[in-house]
Amino acid sequence: MSFKLQIIQQVLSMFGNVISWYLVDKLGRRSLTLYGTIGLTVVLWIMGGLAVGGSVAELKGCIAMILVYCWGYNVSIGATAYTCLTETAAARLRVKTIAIGLAISNSFSLMWAFVLPYMFNPDQANMGGKVGFVFGGLCVPSILFLWYFQPETKGRSYEELDEMFMKKVPARQFGGYVTDAQTQSRQVTGAMEKS
Repeated sequence: MSFKLQIIQQVLSMFGNVISWYLVDKLGRRSLTLYGTIGLTVVLWIMGGLAVGGSVAELKGCIAMILVYCWGYNVSIGATAYTCLTETAAARLRVKTIAIGLAISNSFSLMWAFVLPYMFNPDQANMGGKVGFVFGGLCVPSILFLWYFQPETKGRSYEELDEMFMKKVPARQFGGYVTDAQTQSRQVTGAMEKS
């Protein structure tokens, strides 16, 4: 059964990733990341709650939440993380920013690879699905960070993004901000239409 669940999880993850191809440009990076993380937090808390009961039906529900999480992760933050990382880095620092971001991400992955077996195993912390509470709790500061610091980069050129960062435009206002580059483009387009 665990082999079948692993295959189902991979198929759901791939399907979620394909859906994200459309949503990342339709909804925008900020919305998909922020609301996706909120949705994943709810799934983690439900998973933890189901694991507390421990009945067979509740454990099956816990497994279902894991599958929903895998799908939702790939629809949302799994798809936007690399996009946001590359789009928000300044052009002259892009390579270094990506390298540092991936190094930090991989360091956390390495840490969790060591910690998670101790959290799950019956002879250690024996948390099982209750780890949803741990990760759900860690999502709360992440949501706050995304709300205040994640800019919307959808439809923006690197020139526009650099301008907004230099002008210290708050991240929440990136979506509706009219840049000098946009203003100049409209003026040129208007002049061309008149002639």
